[in-house]
Amino acid sequence: MKIKFLAPLFLVVFMIASCKQTNNAEKYAHLPADLAPLFMQIDNDPTNPDLYQQRADYYIKQRNFDSAYYDVSAALRFDSLNPERYIALADLFFMQGLFENSEEVLEKAYSKSPKNINVMMKIAEMQLYYKRYSEMNDFISQSLLIDSRNPQAYYMMGYALKEQGDTLNAIRNFNKAVDQNPSYYEAYIQLGLIYHSRKNPLALDYYNNALNVKPQSIEAHYNIAMFYQETKNVIKAKERYHIILQIDPENAWSHHNLGWIAMNLENDNEKAVEHFTKALNIEPYFFEAAYNRGAAYEKLGEKQLAIDNYNHVLKIEPANEMALQRLFVLGVRK
Repeated sequence: MKIKFLAPLFLVVFMIASCKQTNNAEKYAHLPADLAPLFMQIDNDPTNPDLYQQRADYYIKQRNFDSAYYDVSAALRFDSLNPERYIALADLFFMQGLFENSEEVLEKAYSKSPKNINVMMKIAEMQLYYKRYSEMNDFISQSLLIDSRNPQAYYMMGYALKEQGDTLNAIRNFNKAVDQNPSYYEAYIQLGLIYHSRKNPLALDYYNNALNVKPQSIEAHYNIAMFYQETKNVIKAKERYHIILQIDPENAWSHHNLGWIAMNLENDNEKAVEHFTKALNIEPYFFEAAYNRGAAYEKLGEKQLAIDNYNHVLKIEPANEMALQRLFVLGVRK
C-alpha cells in the first residue's frame, strides 16, 4: 500500500521545488539578466565565497562600489584564510582612491601569508605607486627567491628604473619580462616609449609587438602614429590615425592630430578646421582643438572666428597663456 503513495509524494516535492524556483525567478525578475542568476545561486549556496566574488566583479564593472564592498567582504568572511580575498578587497579600496585602506589590508594579508608571491607582488605594486623604490625592491627580491620566473617582477623593476631615469637598466628588465612572457603587452609599450623618446625606429618594433598581443589597441596604434608624426612621415601618420578612427570613430585626439598635420605640415587650413571641429564635436571642452582651430581660422584670414575660438579656450581654461597672447595680438585684449 505504501508504494501507491510514492508517486503522489514525489509530485508534491517536485511541485514545491518548482514553485520555489519560480518564486526565486520572479523575485529577481527586475535585475539584469546576467546578475539575477548570481542572486539565485547565492540564495541556494549562501556561504560560497566564489559566488560573492563573482557578484562583486559584476558590481565593480558597473562602478557600484558599495555593493561590491559588501560582496568582497562576504567572500573574505567565508574564506578568511585565502590571501586572494584580501587582495580583492585591497584592489577595491585602491580603485576608489582609498590607498591607506588598501595598504592596511595588504599588510594584514602579508602577516597571514608571508610566503605568498601574489601578496608580495601586490605590496610591491603599492610601494611603486608611492615611489618607495627600496621597499618595492625588497618585496620583489623576496618573491624572486621563491620563484625566479616572475615577469611582473621584472616589469615593475623596469618601470621603477625608468621613473628614476635609468633607462638602460629599465630596458634590460622590460626585456626580461617579455622573455619570460612573450605576451606581456605593457612591457612592449614601455620599451616602445623609451625608444620613441630617442626617435629610434626600434620603438615601432615594440609597438607592433604590443599590437600582436592586442590588435585593437588604441594606445599602440596612437603611439605609432605619433612616432611617424614626430619624424615627419606624414603619409604613415595619417594612415595610422585613420586606422584608429576605424576602431574608434569617436577618438577626438586622432581628429585633432589630423588637423594639426593638415595645418602645420600640409598647409591645408580648411581641412585642419574640419578635423578640429570633429574633435570638438566629440569633446566640447577639448581646449587644444579649440586653440588650433582658432589658429587655422587666423591663417585663413577669418579673424572673428579665430577670436571666437580663442575665447572658447578661455571659457575652458581662463589662464591659457597662448589664447590670451593671440587675443592680444589680434587687438582684443590689452
